[in-house]
Amino acid sequence: MNRLAVVFAVLAAILFPFSAQATLVKPVDVETLARRADVIVRGTTKATAASLTEDGRQIQTVAKVTVGSVLKGEAMSEFEVRTPGGTIGDITQVVHGAPQFVEGQEVILFLHRVSERRFTIEGFAQGKYEVVKGSDGVARVAQDLRGIGILGPDGAVRPGTKVEPVPERDLLARVRRALEGAVAP
Repeated sequence: MNRLAVVFAVLAAILFPFSAQATLVKPVDVETLARRADVIVRGTTKATAASLTEDGRQIQTVAKVTVGSVLKGEAMSEFEVRTPGGTIGDITQVVHGAPQFVEGQEVILFLHRVSERRFTIEGFAQGKYEVVKGSDGVARVAQDLRGIGILGPDGAVRPGTKVEPVPERDLLARVRRALEGAVAP
């Protein structure tokens, strides 16, 4: 880690006390996520497992996702999403605000391609929406932004929260409109 990064981390911990338990991000709206993502899919988490990164220095969680539909780009019928943090044996590495996956969870993901079968989430936790069916049968999507410190235009940092569900069709309509008028990020 270079000296400037260390100084910034120390200043952030002093100036924004809650950021010791949060990852600081700039807010990214759905339209920007849609334009930046290499691939957007609606799918189901098949399994998750923690492993070490290739250099052996960090723990990552690998979620296998089965694709139901592709909204942008190309994806195999099953692929892996890697997120920082996880547990191996009795060692846990926590990365606050990293997207969490649960087996059987339906999701809409905004993805950055690492290889043909490997992706990361665009916009950190902002690029993962959980799909839930309401008692009325309507599919809704929600984000869990807890653990993220959201940097506002005025420089103030707000803690992220669990965002209230909205109808899936509304999110998909915003994605389609963004892609129709897409320009390079």
